[in-house]
Amino acid sequence: MRLYPVAGQMLFGCLIVLLPLPSKEAPQGTWMNDREITQELRAEGMRYDRDNATLYFEKNALPTEQMDTFADLVNQGIKDIEALLKLPLERKRAQSGNIFYFVSSKIDIGRSRGRSVFLPAWRVQSKAAPYLHETTHILAQCSECPMWFSEGYASWMQSYISENIGGYDAAVFAKHGNRGVDADAAHWLASPNGRAVLPFVLEGGEPPDIVAERHAVGAPFYVLAQSLVKHVVSLAGIDKVNGLAHCQDFNAELATATGKAPEDLKKDWLATLRREAH
Repeated sequence: MRLYPVAGQMLFGCLIVLLPLPSKEAPQGTWMNDREITQELRAEGMRYDRDNATLYFEKNALPTEQMDTFADLVNQGIKDIEALLKLPLERKRAQSGNIFYFVSSKIDIGRSRGRSVFLPAWRVQSKAAPYLHETTHILAQCSECPMWFSEGYASWMQSYISENIGGYDAAVFAKHGNRGVDADAAHWLASPNGRAVLPFVLEGGEPPDIVAERHAVGAPFYVLAQSLVKHVVSLAGIDKVNGLAHCQDFNAELATATGKAPEDLKKDWLATLRREAH
């Protein structure tokens, strides 16, 4: 999850869990804001330092060996994303310093803010934490990108790295990674919920109730967004798509990268999904 400042408030820009899981999610009333979680974990948590990441774990939330292993996994994930992005030296210098990860049972859903990532302890324990997705938000920030690209790109990156380089895919919405996302997207398009969020993928914007309605709204939106980014990559290649993550005029640069006007690009994508459905 990435948080976006809007009119002085922080709105959720990404959705990371499907349905509430009472046996795993933080109990009712234990949710804390990010500042409180940060202060608590810095004061009382278990700290693990790596060359690119600093992690704070809620005390006794996870076995020591699992915390150590996850710290290594996160640190390598940062390196893998940076290598795939081919960040210019000056951009790396501007983003210098460790990324901070906070893991606690008091975190309800995964999210990122600034250079900090917040992850539910149960997701780390079950190897379902969206650490690659959230790290991508930090390393490839795109203030000019529409939500479908920002979130679809982070999801695509998570799947690509886990499928081709290392680490794991949290598989929150797209259950079969990039290899199966088109089939998942075609399935959602055949449903009322998928058709309801499609305009926000085609035209931009944030679907209403995307946080409150995690399954009905979040799942189809994120699957469709990831599928569309996969289609863009198939036309433009990874390097050009990575360049879109720090563009100045998204639609213009999307057209240049793919050789297609955005509306034609999306028509072609929908045609591929219709073929997938048959």
